[in-house]
This record gives sequence, C-alpha cells and structure tokens, in this order.
Amino acid sequence: MYRELSHSKFRIKSDSLIGRQGFTIVELLIVVVVIGILAAITIVSYSGIVSRANDVSARSAAGEGYGAVMVYAATNADSFPATLSLVNVNNTDSTTFAYSVDNSTNPKTFCVSATVNAITYYQNSTSANVPTLGTCSITVPNITTLAGSGAAGSTDATGTSASFNTPQGIAWYGGNLYVADRNSNKIRKVTAAGVTTTFAGSGTAGYVNATGTAAQLSSPSGIAFDSSGNMFVADTYNHSIRKITSGGVVTLFAGNQSLGYGFADGTGSAARFSFPFSIAVDSSNNLYVADTYNYRIRKITPAGVVTTFAGSSVAGSADGTGTAAQFNLPYGVAVDASNNVFVSDTSNSLIRKITSAGVVTTVAGSTSGYTDGTGTAAQFSEPQGLVFDASGNLFISDTTNNRIRKMTPAGVVSTVAGSTGGYADGAGTGSQFSSPRGITYDSASNTFYIIDTANNRIRKLQ
Repeated sequence: MYRELSHSKFRIKSDSLIGRQGFTIVELLIVVVVIGILAAITIVSYSGIVSRANDVSARSAAGEGYGAVMVYAATNADSFPATLSLVNVNNTDSTTFAYSVDNSTNPKTFCVSATVNAITYYQNSTSANVPTLGTCSITVPNITTLAGSGAAGSTDATGTSASFNTPQGIAWYGGNLYVADRNSNKIRKVTAAGVTTTFAGSGTAGYVNATGTAAQLSSPSGIAFDSSGNMFVADTYNHSIRKITSGGVVTLFAGNQSLGYGFADGTGSAARFSFPFSIAVDSSNNLYVADTYNYRIRKITPAGVVTTFAGSSVAGSADGTGTAAQFNLPYGVAVDASNNVFVSDTSNSLIRKITSAGVVTTVAGSTSGYTDGTGTAAQFSEPQGLVFDASGNLFISDTTNNRIRKMTPAGVVSTVAGSTGGYADGAGTGSQFSSPRGITYDSASNTFYIIDTANNRIRKLQ
C-alpha cells in the first residue's frame, strides 16, 4: 500500500514535469525581443565606433594635407603647389583628397579637404591648423575673349570675327558694353554675347555733331553714363567732352574743339581741356574728367559748368587739397559709393584718392615696378583703367605690367590676372594681356570687361 501510494505520487509529479518541457509562445517572443534589442544595441554601438573612426581619419588626413602644402610653400618662396600631386599625401582607397589654390592673391590662398567614407574635413590657408567639418574651394578668376580678332580694324561682327583698332575706354550700361575704339574714331557697342556694331562715329577723324555714324569723333578714349542713360565721351584729340543720347545723337557738352588744347574753367564751350582721357560719374551726375595733359582732374556739373577739382599746371606727386595737389599725366578715374574720386596717376605709377572736399592722398603705389602689398608698399607700372566692384574693391588695369590688380578698401593690393605681356586666355596669372587699359564691371553677373589694347580685343574676367 505504501509503495503504491508512493509510486502514484511519483507518477503525478513526473507527469507534471513532463507537461512543462520547453517555453510557451509568450516566453519565446520575449526571448526574441530581448535578443533583437541586444543586437540593435550592438549594431548601433558598432556603427558609432566606425563613424567616429572615419571622422578621426578624415580629420587627420585633412591635417596631413595641410601640413604637406605648408612644407612645400616653405621651400618654394611661399607659393602653394599648383596641384596636390606635387606633395606627399596618403591618398588611399578609403581616403580621397580635393585641392584648390590661388597663388595670385595677396595673401595666397589654398584649401585641402579629405573624405573618408562620406565624412569630409577641410583645412585652408587661414584655418590656423584646425580641420573643419565640411568642404571648401578656391575660385580662381578666369579670363576669356569676348570680341576681337587681334588684328587692327573696325569690322562689325560677332565674337572674334569683329575687329577693333587700339581700343581704350569701356563702359557697361543697360546690358551692353560700349567701347571707345580710339584709332577707328568710333564708339562701338558689344552685346553680352559678343555681337559688335558701330554706335556712333563715321570712322573718319573729325568733329561733327550728328546722329550715329554721321557724327565724327577724333581718337575717343573714355566713356561714362549718367543715371538717365546719356553717354559722355572723352573726345581726346578734339579736346572736348561729347554727349551721346541713347538714340545716338552726338552733341558738344564741354570744351572747345576749334580752339584746340588749352586750359580754362567755364561753362560748355567756354571751358578748355588738353587731351582728356577718361570720365567717371558720381551719384549726383557730376562728371570727373582726367584732363591728362593739363595734369588736373576737372569736374563738370549736369549743367555743363567746368571747374578744377584737383591738380595744378605743374606735374608732380604732391598730396594736398585742390590745386595744391599735383598729378603727372593722370589717365584713369573712378568714383566709389561715397563719391570719393580715385585717380590712376599714370606717370607717377600711383593710385590717388580725392575726397568730396578735394583732399588728395596717395593710397597705393610708390616707384614704378611690380609688387603686391599694402598701400605704398605696393608697386604699379603706368596704371590706367579703374573700376569698383560691388564690395568696394578697386580693380586696376596695370598697363605696363600687363596685369589686372585689385586693391581692397584697406589698401591691400594683389594680382588678379595676367603675367608677362602676350595673349592667352586662362585662369588668374595663367592668362596674358598686352597693355590693358579700360575696365568696367557688370554687378549683376559679377563680371569684369577689360580693354586689351595692344591685342585689339575685349576680354572677360569672371
């Protein structure tokens, strides 16, 4: 009896245990969820480790690239390498580098970036040894030819099928360029697409007030527009300032062609000039004329009243106020946003500034030469054309140096384009000019147009 009961109890316990072999569905689901959570935690943790590793690698590679560029510059007259292939960097399957440089600016600039599995860091010439997450690039100004074949002539056509003959001055207005084509004795019109036509002047040197090609000019050199779209021309060999309406009607505005060159303040034809070369207009439509062989800057009101703004009959380089100042064959003028007048004092190889009160100072240049630098530490060689960009930087046609220079509002002068004399389109100092003179600016497209005089071409800088 005892044994049977004991066996029965044993059987009951045994059967109960057998019924509990394995997990319920709920328990299994819980196990799966726990395993999934653990796996997700593991994956996220691993991804974070990989991402941090790529971040560190990209940052380190950017620093490596920066260091290699700086080592190169230390042994190459502080110029940065033209390409990154000139320096030793670890360009592996997992690391890619990008590099851009501009050795034409002052100071010279570069940017090197490194990418490791989609993470990019960059370091540039001003980043003070600190790699920065992201990308950067240096844009080098590019020079192309808009119009002109290079041969002297006065053919109206498109692009390089057109010809010019020693062009001098240029102005952008209403979506078109207007060119003082000096030895053609014409004002030419050039569209943004390079289509060249004759706007005014018969081509024969003379003095005739008329419309379009019935008018006559004599070696026109400078052009400027007032706010109403009237064009003013420094009609150099007629020693006068001519006015041309938008319809092409040419009249005398100031000066006296019949009396020849001379010097006199006055109104309209009572005034006299001596080989005026360029013109600029201020916000009140006053004209400022580089009266080149009178060594003066003249001012003309909208009513045609001519006065002497600065300079005297004696060639020199003295700073001072009004007629106490001196210039030596000033060829270029430009007006900034504050109505200060800037002058390319060509034979002095200086850039001068004249305030609205007539105070003349030297803001850049010293003796004739070629040096980038600040203020009087910089050097030019017979600069002529001047124009301001939208940021207040002054761009200068450094004529005998065959270069385009830039002067910041702080007076820092750098080379934007050009090198030795010649003809070549290209980027920055890889381009060539031959005696560039007039220069103008289209603010809408941030584009400069340059008269490449000895090459008889219109060049474009973007």
